[in-house]
Amino acid sequence: MAPEFPKPDIRPQLRELLAWYEDVLERIASGALVEPGMAERLSEEREFAARHLELLDAHEESPQATG
Repeated sequence: MAPEFPKPDIRPQLRELLAWYEDVLERIASGALVEPGMAERLSEEREFAARHLELLDAHEESPQATG
């Protein structure tokens, strides 16, 4: 059986990514020109990243993760 290596904590990078999505989506809402469908795609990607972050946060806070 292969040894289990600690998994890196990517939550800080996900938070930075979410901030970037928010900034870009605000610019689009303010009138930035983008390809048709780009705002919807970015919104979906942002939601995916946010959900992933929620799951990682929940796992980190679970009693099994700390013990």
